[in-house]
Amino acid sequence: MLHAQPAHLEAWYRDLSSRVQPSTQAGELSGVRAFYRWALTMRLLDEDPSAGLPRPRVLPGRPRPIATDDLFAAFAQCDDQRVTAAMTLAAYAGLRAAEVAGAQRKDLRDGSITVRGKGGRVRLVPAHPLVVGWFHAADPYVVPRRDGRPGPCAPWLVSQVVNRHLHGCGLDDTLHTLRHWFATHLYRGTLDVRLTQDLLGHSSPTTTALYADWTHDGPTVALLPTTGVA
Repeated sequence: MLHAQPAHLEAWYRDLSSRVQPSTQAGELSGVRAFYRWALTMRLLDEDPSAGLPRPRVLPGRPRPIATDDLFAAFAQCDDQRVTAAMTLAAYAGLRAAEVAGAQRKDLRDGSITVRGKGGRVRLVPAHPLVVGWFHAADPYVVPRRDGRPGPCAPWLVSQVVNRHLHGCGLDDTLHTLRHWFATHLYRGTLDVRLTQDLLGHSSPTTTALYADWTHDGPTVALLPTTGVA
């Protein structure tokens, strides 16, 4: 990937666009661009070969949480502890790729996880029992590097390894759809959009509405009064 030429990336991008939804294509492109930003920062490259790839037009739509059965199947088929840990933090704590990468043992305290999100904003997320075990085993990062270097994994790498596993399971899902799953089940269980917004680290409830899927289960319009209406 480091030595890929623009023509190689263009061919990969065309093939990708024929196989996945625009939202998934956009996510893959973001990961590639993050890698090349890192490579430029490390002075491994002089130019970004992905610079000419156009971002697909993604229309705002309904949330795309991974199906629960597919999520459980992905866990069952995973034999890489780093991937399992990353999926657990995304699905049971709602963490973004960068937040998963930066999660450390010290961040778990008194039953809550301290999460450092976008723009340096800090939030507390209650620690699900499945999440707690991964923090206790962290040394010091929940998702450790494998190259022997200090510091956290790159966020693009966290996304890449999880997405590769999900696609290998035959799923058109990404790490981010696990975060949608967290938001969806949190909102359905609480019906509290402000709480869901806070735990996701969103600055606006409008953004949260694109993450938390909802249903029309139960009485809705039937409750509207009709007396005097022709």
